[in-house]
Amino acid sequence: MIQHLFASDTLVHNLPNFNSLPTAEGRRVLVIVDQFVDEASDKEQITKIFQACKITPEELLITDERIAWQNISGAESIKEVFLFNVDPKSIHIHYTLFPYKMLGIGQKQIMLTDALRTIMGNAQLKGDFWNKALKPYYIGK
Repeated sequence: MIQHLFASDTLVHNLPNFNSLPTAEGRRVLVIVDQFVDEASDKEQITKIFQACKITPEELLITDERIAWQNISGAESIKEVFLFNVDPKSIHIHYTLFPYKMLGIGQKQIMLTDALRTIMGNAQLKGDFWNKALKPYYIGK
């Protein structure tokens, strides 16, 4: 039986290909997007959103790469993680996340949101994201 298991690559064939967390030194907010439509303009839009929250561009780490939760949780400077249309299970988070609500996991706060373009293209979602999620957390009520 053991020889049969190791005779093929089936044990490691389907493991996700996680990336390590790029240098997170000094980065407070990690934003993971499902995929960039236009990387430069998407990053610019995300930067503007967080500048309204008093987060400087230097405090932001924006990526479309999947990074394992273990790597994220080990990065001391990261305080908040935003998943833009990213399934939490795809980065090994096995908690129930409710969209647009912060959930504390260890020393991190994490929020699940819709895709960036969906939020920006829907006035109601955009307003809810700001008024019910970001503003109370970063600015206060």
